[in-house]
Amino acid sequence: INGAVDMTGVPTGQNLYPSDEEGWGRILLHNTLRFPGDVRKLWVHDVRNTSGLYTNGTWSSPFPITVNGGSVPLRVTLVYTEPPASALASDPVVNNLDLEVLGPTGGSAVLYRGNVFSGGHSVAGGTPDARNNVEQVHLITPASGQYVVTVRGTAVNVGRQGFAVVV
Repeated sequence: INGAVDMTGVPTGQNLYPSDEEGWGRILLHNTLRFPGDVRKLWVHDVRNTSGLYTNGTWSSPFPITVNGGSVPLRVTLVYTEPPASALASDPVVNNLDLEVLGPTGGSAVLYRGNVFSGGHSVAGGTPDARNNVEQVHLITPASGQYVVTVRGTAVNVGRQGFAVVV
């Protein structure tokens, strides 16, 4: 998902991802994996359920993500597998984690929340996504500076909730 690209040929009005027509787009592994000589870097963090978050718990990247210029997009993806809901539940969401990326702009910090998109890329502000177990911040031309990734345990109703983050 972190390396997916927008697909062509999707009907007019639905041509921006993510959408119900193309999901997160076409997966391109070379956009995610790091190879010798690549400008793009890869950082992955996996937290097992036994070490996961409780309600109101937070996890932040142990070091800031440094962006040296806007020529390479910045993508941060959070994924988690939550416990199953009760049979015939009207709301299948059991646990809810939320992705936040705090980034620089003109000397003041800007907060990006997972799945707050406009025109196929992330925009500052918005409200946290309470429904999806996949959240992404996608900055096409990120500002130079340091970014801090945070995962919030907004509502962990069963056990502890593990997760994975890819940058």
